[in-house]
Amino acid sequence: MVSLKQKQSGFTLVEILIVIVIIGILAGLVITQILGANAKARDTERKTDVNSIVNQLEAYYAKANGYPTNAKLNDATWRKGNEISSGDSDKSFKDPQGNSATLADAVEPAVGQYGYTATPAGCEPATSDTGENTGTANPCKGFMLRVRMENTKEKDAETVNGVLYYTRRSAN
Repeated sequence: MVSLKQKQSGFTLVEILIVIVIIGILAGLVITQILGANAKARDTERKTDVNSIVNQLEAYYAKANGYPTNAKLNDATWRKGNEISSGDSDKSFKDPQGNSATLADAVEPAVGQYGYTATPAGCEPATSDTGENTGTANPCKGFMLRVRMENTKEKDAETVNGVLYYTRRSAN
């Protein structure tokens, strides 16, 4: 006797749903890894920029016996006269997620900013806009340069008020 039932092939709705859920989980894992890699790359760029600025500040200190104030360090004329270069269009003074190439005068800079504070409070830069010694009696003898980090597992960073910062201080 011949059977009238035809055998149908294909996937059931449950099988399709299981595959969609598995693909969704895998996509979620991949996206999280990609986003984490981007944050790590931006943090690496921040650290490189900060270290570059610190090296230039230490070279300036060796020449002038003092550090610049925040206002002078943000002044393009002063930087040029004192041979402090920030490279391509102030790139090293600009956070990867920020718009401004201006260093904030802040101990706790906002997202997208580098913060620079000269010490002691009220100190003066040791040189003029042309790089000549000003003969100030109150030169800046120290500084702190800080940037907010994205990666919470950053080894070189410190936590201040619950926020992770990469901080460099003057060698003197």
